[in-house]
Amino acid sequence: MAPEEGIVISVQGEWGSGKTSAIELTQRRVVILELARERGISLEGAEKQPWSSTKTEWDALASIRRTHIIRFNPWNFSGQENLVRAFFKEVGATIGHPADGAISRAINKMTEHLPSGATLVGGLIGALAGGGAGAGAALGRAAGEGAQRLLGSSETLESAKRELGSALREADKRIIVIIDDLDRLLPSEMRAMFALVKSLGDLPNVLYVLSFDERVVSKALEGGPEPIEPAFLEKIVQVPLQLPPPWQPEVRQLFFQRLNSIIGDATPNDESRWRRVYIDSISSYFQTPRDVARFSNTMQVMWPNVVGDVDLTDLVVLVTLQLFEPKIYQRVFESIEFLAGDSISFEDDKIVAARFEPNDANNQKAAKTALAHLFPRLAKAWNTHVWDGTVRLRKREQRRICTKEYYRNYFLFGRDPDRLSRERIEAALGDQNPHERLLEFVSQLGDSPSRRGAPKVATLLDQIIELVYSKPILSDAVVRALLDLSDELISRKDTVWELFPIDNFERLDSIFHAGLEPLSQDERVQRVNLIAAYDSALTTCTRVIERIAAQHGLFGQEPSFESDRQIPLEDAKRAAGKITERIRKVAKSGRLMATPDPVSLIWAWRRLANPSEVKAWLAKTVKNKDALVRLADFLPDTSYQSSGDGQKTVRYFKAENYKDILDVEDMKSRLKALASKTHATEEVKATYRKFLAAEESGKGRQR
Repeated sequence: MAPEEGIVISVQGEWGSGKTSAIELTQRRVVILELARERGISLEGAEKQPWSSTKTEWDALASIRRTHIIRFNPWNFSGQENLVRAFFKEVGATIGHPADGAISRAINKMTEHLPSGATLVGGLIGALAGGGAGAGAALGRAAGEGAQRLLGSSETLESAKRELGSALREADKRIIVIIDDLDRLLPSEMRAMFALVKSLGDLPNVLYVLSFDERVVSKALEGGPEPIEPAFLEKIVQVPLQLPPPWQPEVRQLFFQRLNSIIGDATPNDESRWRRVYIDSISSYFQTPRDVARFSNTMQVMWPNVVGDVDLTDLVVLVTLQLFEPKIYQRVFESIEFLAGDSISFEDDKIVAARFEPNDANNQKAAKTALAHLFPRLAKAWNTHVWDGTVRLRKREQRRICTKEYYRNYFLFGRDPDRLSRERIEAALGDQNPHERLLEFVSQLGDSPSRRGAPKVATLLDQIIELVYSKPILSDAVVRALLDLSDELISRKDTVWELFPIDNFERLDSIFHAGLEPLSQDERVQRVNLIAAYDSALTTCTRVIERIAAQHGLFGQEPSFESDRQIPLEDAKRAAGKITERIRKVAKSGRLMATPDPVSLIWAWRRLANPSEVKAWLAKTVKNKDALVRLADFLPDTSYQSSGDGQKTVRYFKAENYKDILDVEDMKSRLKALASKTHATEEVKATYRKFLAAEESGKGRQR
């Protein structure tokens, strides 16, 4: 287009609807078309050339080509006067060639006659548009005294405008002036720009492209002490183009393109869950390309720092809430320890969930569904149609935000520094010598506690539980490595108090139990046989084999469902038999009392064999002074109690529980005699006093 009297086109649409992108694509198309014409080549040939080369060639022809494009960004300048002066400066820099030519002289003359202060809006319209009645006059009145101060130089400005028009017509230059994001300006600056376009809109061979949200602009013009009717825009814009709304399939495609480019080869832990979450909640928030751009900008900053340490689905949901539901996100941020399960509440679930109703959300239905997908306790209380059958250990392995072990990763913008990376642990388990690698980890973590108070070694074992549960990596080498470390780990205890105390003994048992799950049945039998016959780590081996036997209801236990039994019955019986013989052998050699937890072995022996042989061994054992003291130290149980004064342990002993395997009175008599001797050590005396206190504490307890 080459309008002789100029023309003003507007590209209108809501914020984020893609106005800037549409204009950018159009500008590129114009450059390709005009460059093909300037060079006398086919359009097809010009289209094949890389854009970087096209842009370089276009810039090189700036002084001689016919078409010029001016991108004026008014929001880079503040104040009406700065806007107008900056506009003329931009025009002069783009089309004022040569510097002493007619176009350049006319632009300089107009700039020189602009006032040095005051409001320019009304003056420009009065001076450059003839100062007549109608919309121009109305806008002039809105500017107040600024118009009057400019009247003195109106003749000079008008003549400079005519001079510029003649120069443009004679030069046969085609000018496209693009003014983007007019709706970002302050109302006074917005008026200044429209006044400028109004006054210069009839310059020959000049085409203006204005970009704005019509609702925002109309509201700004209607405000202020001198309201201007929105119809004023019709006097300025000859061709209003309403940008079509983005098609949702295209927005969806753009969303996944951007997301995939950020996450690379990563995939959701649970693809079925991801599809439900996207359809139920996430998709509702992405209506425009700008919505996608905002999300991808945030996601590309966060993802590299948390990859592998968060659940992808949960992160996408959380980032979506952060951008589009800031109030809901803040509520999650402030209550995350409660939502993730670190806090115990005795309130009714529905009362608790009522506090998290997203009544102030921009999209209540989508926000509520998002929260239900993130936090199962809310989903249950709200009775939403969100089903998540993922077991707790699997949620931990997936690093879900609802787990107390991993919710911090979503707010630390990286992995919890108290935890080793999953990659390091998995690499260690897959190493040819996993024992050496795991020993290195234990030594590195030492006795230092995490910020939550849990020992870091305990956290390492928890991470191994999650890892072996998710993948079939409990190899023979890993089994041997864990068993070789087990006695040391049990001695460390590393007890963490939650609903009930958990120590390393429990964690090691859980590692083997969880690690057998992903294996084939033949592999399970092989690992169980290895554990049953291993020549050390008897305490851990016994616990694991007893659990396997209990699944079949052996030795007085309640049988598990058939689907929960990890190996066949006959294999379980053989493994139990091997463990029983190992216990007998260690007891006979006198090494049983030197194990990390002799009482657990005594009770396992009692369950796996005849109580009489255990009783005979104990009767003999208490005659040994060192064994007697150690037995008295280990026999009492430990109770963990919480109160307003904090947490404490209470030791107790119930003699009646041991009546079929131990003569408690004989043991007490021997211990008393040993502690009463004149040369008795303080350790022996203290053990005796503690044992009596534990027995007294156990009298009021149930069995």
